[in-house]
Amino acid sequence: MGNFNQLRALSKILWYSAFAFVLINMSMWISTTLAPSLLWVPQQFFGVDFVKENYLKVQGAKGYYRNPEHTQHDNLVVILGLSSASEGINVKQLHDSAKARGENDRRYLSLSGAGRNFKEINIYTKPLIDSRLTPSLVVMAINPFHLMDPPAKEINLWTMLN
Repeated sequence: MGNFNQLRALSKILWYSAFAFVLINMSMWISTTLAPSLLWVPQQFFGVDFVKENYLKVQGAKGYYRNPEHTQHDNLVVILGLSSASEGINVKQLHDSAKARGENDRRYLSLSGAGRNFKEINIYTKPLIDSRLTPSLVVMAINPFHLMDPPAKEINLWTMLN
């Protein structure tokens, strides 16, 4: 009789846990459907949002350089990489440091994405390659893990950047 009571208590716990799990997930789904601003899980964890963000950043840079006062691309520095490497570079700090040195026209553009291997970088650099921006310096922010399994095949950086 003791085993039966234990099994019954265990089944109640499992049933309530499953009910709570379904209830929480349904409430999350409903809240994000009705009001996307209430999305509880940040979208930037997904690669698609990195691509959208990079397109927006490149559009902003193109808009900046359309201004006749800023037609020179000589002071544009682009940082390319996957998130674990390129997000370690603080663009605001670089900009503030350049401004402190009197280099007010230097601009930094960080294009990154989520990925497991360096061969995925072409997805995140596409907005830059498709634009007419001509940076004076491109920094490849490579984490050693990005060069490992599976090995990157047929990456030609010259073709990617020209």
